[in-house]
Amino acid sequence: MTIKKIVLLVWIIAPMAMSCHTAKTAMGKDHATLRHAAVYGAGDYDFSLVHEGMERVYIVHAPKRYHRQTKTPVVLALHGGGGSAASSVKFFDLNNKADQNGFLVVYPEGYAKKFLGKTFAAWNAGSCCGEAAQKNSDDVGFIKAVLEKVQTDFNVDPQRIYVTGMSNGAQMAHRLACELSETIAAIAPVGSQGSFANCRPARPVPVLHIHGTEDPCSLYNGGICGGCAADIWKSLGASVNRAEWTCPSVPAYLDTWRKLNGCSEGTAITFQNKGALCKTHKNCKNGADVTLCTVQGMGHNWPGATSYGIPACDRRPEGKLCLSWKKTVGALSQDLIANDIMWSFFETHPKDLPSSRFTKDY
Repeated sequence: MTIKKIVLLVWIIAPMAMSCHTAKTAMGKDHATLRHAAVYGAGDYDFSLVHEGMERVYIVHAPKRYHRQTKTPVVLALHGGGGSAASSVKFFDLNNKADQNGFLVVYPEGYAKKFLGKTFAAWNAGSCCGEAAQKNSDDVGFIKAVLEKVQTDFNVDPQRIYVTGMSNGAQMAHRLACELSETIAAIAPVGSQGSFANCRPARPVPVLHIHGTEDPCSLYNGGICGGCAADIWKSLGASVNRAEWTCPSVPAYLDTWRKLNGCSEGTAITFQNKGALCKTHKNCKNGADVTLCTVQGMGHNWPGATSYGIPACDRRPEGKLCLSWKKTVGALSQDLIANDIMWSFFETHPKDLPSSRFTKDY
């Protein structure tokens, strides 16, 4: 495989176009000087902390209307395998939504490796993914440390800490709901069933899961999931082992959450638009609704996105590299806007919600 191909490959499989935010560094000496509660105002900040002897990084966006005196919700956005904190800002496009609705966004970075100057990170979500899983990286501990630090640096509402994620990040969101249920108010994963066994949350956690019916990486009907990254390598002439695992169907996996949250089997339609349909289980313990949003025809992509979010497709939408990516991950869809549906769900699901509350339409 030529150096040219390797360089091109790095650009296609890591959506690393730097975001437009201007970071205000809060590390090292400056960080030590500012160790007191709610020290930061509105803006964008790069942070780091040491966990398990390794420097880990995360980005925080504090919305324009953020005030140090006001308790503010937090949304953690977890990138997929091969992503990074920096690439997450553009991929999720949550900062505008945060500015409109007044919540903090935290973009943590998984267990990372550098290749040709680019960051490739993954989360230890159980049976997936990459070196993070192979080395049993304590990513749950890292996220816990991030949340503790964010609550020191910003005025966070502890009843409204939420998690979303794409692909491997979705798997990690499911794991966090299992292991940090006393901290996480609700989750909204996209594009992957969980890969963590023995889920025993200390409290019922509301779940909104969004999935495309034509997702080739995390199969909606279950089977052998994974292998998309290997397919990209193969399309460019490289041989890479496929990281695969047996996955249940998405409805079967969500039924596990239904049982954990004590919901009835019956559902109510809470959103419908063209090929997108959300169904919510009723009568859950403590109002911990379980909602599955199915998007007909959508592949392994962020719902509502109008582009594939990788540099190769930004530069040459009909170029070979972009076409390979499109073929691997499948179609986009705007039938459901993930950021809108997700925030509507989060708004109505703070932690310790009274069990008498019934779900509303999103």
